[in-house]
Amino acid sequence: MRLKYLPLIILLAIPLSLSGCWSKGEINSLGIIRGLGIDQSPNGYVVTVQVITPNLIGRGQSRELATVTLFSVTEQTIFKALRRISTTSTRRLYIGHLGLIIIGEAQARAGIGRLLDFLMRDHETRINFRWIVAQGTTAQNILSILTPIESVPTQNIINTLEISEQVFGTTKLVESYQLINQITNPYSNPVLPGVSATGDPERQYNIQSLKSTHLESRLYVKELAAFKADRLVGWLNETESKGYNYLVDNIKNPVETMYIKKEKTKIAIEVTESKCKLQGRIRAGRPEIIVNLNIAGKVGEIEGNYDLGILHNLVRLEKALKVEVTREMQAAVKRGLGELKVDIFGFGEAIHRSDPKAWRKQKSHWENKLPQITIKYQVQTKLISTGLISKPYWREPEEE
Repeated sequence: MRLKYLPLIILLAIPLSLSGCWSKGEINSLGIIRGLGIDQSPNGYVVTVQVITPNLIGRGQSRELATVTLFSVTEQTIFKALRRISTTSTRRLYIGHLGLIIIGEAQARAGIGRLLDFLMRDHETRINFRWIVAQGTTAQNILSILTPIESVPTQNIINTLEISEQVFGTTKLVESYQLINQITNPYSNPVLPGVSATGDPERQYNIQSLKSTHLESRLYVKELAAFKADRLVGWLNETESKGYNYLVDNIKNPVETMYIKKEKTKIAIEVTESKCKLQGRIRAGRPEIIVNLNIAGKVGEIEGNYDLGILHNLVRLEKALKVEVTREMQAAVKRGLGELKVDIFGFGEAIHRSDPKAWRKQKSHWENKLPQITIKYQVQTKLISTGLISKPYWREPEEE
């Protein structure tokens, strides 16, 4: 008889375990932080938050009202700064949907390690938000610029980062857990993407500026910031940034352009596959890195008379692609190891993997060893498609 009532008892007990979300809040009472900027200040930090106004997201498409509000305060800690904003905001700030952290360049050079404590300790934050450095400006300035396509400017930067990494090859997405791994990694140093503003940013602060097809200021994501531990030490230009991505196996689908001098022809090749593996070793007391890179691509454009129906021309083009990619990697290495004196490529990790005993002897003075590293590039290129035509349709006929 007791078992007869067991299902009923279980059904009555289930609701007791369903306590719901203890930290729930009505959306109309929350100010959702999508972007957070941190700048250096003599009194601590200048903390800027870009807060979404939920009930204006739909109406914001008409561009009559801004769908975000900016709050900026100066405080000794990030946590207190967010609380201080409550003295002017009518909504409780919610950081659970944070998508992007922007660090001003001055703060990045001073160090970003301490900023991680609150952002990783707070129970509302997630670990998948991205990091970016404001190049030559402040995070507050970047967050103030309104963008034409996305109604939430922070989302505009996030989308641009994703697309640029995929099709241009000069930037890199870095989430919080990846940044922590990079900072604490004894074998290499961190790299973060950079965002810069062109033109007159102040004229892009007003919603009326979006009613023109010509923007006074635009945001660009195209270069990488190199760090030593948690401090910014310098920037890689576009060529160096792409070379870095080849070396760390972070190339997706960029385009390489070669100039063939003999035919005075420009040829664009879309990289469809890229796989890089680093091998490290110590030879005669000197570190050596072997870069094994395999690339496949297809011809996307030819400006000039170059017939790919001729096998010899196809082989020449594959060699030209090899030379171009090798040049980009060499530029990245020269900038990173030679000028900035930081191992951002994981060369130390490659040596540690192959010879841990030798690495233990090298790691205490690894920074001094960087200029002495010998790098051998073993690049294999293959063109898997020439498109729908083998030669330009305007190609001049050969003389008989």
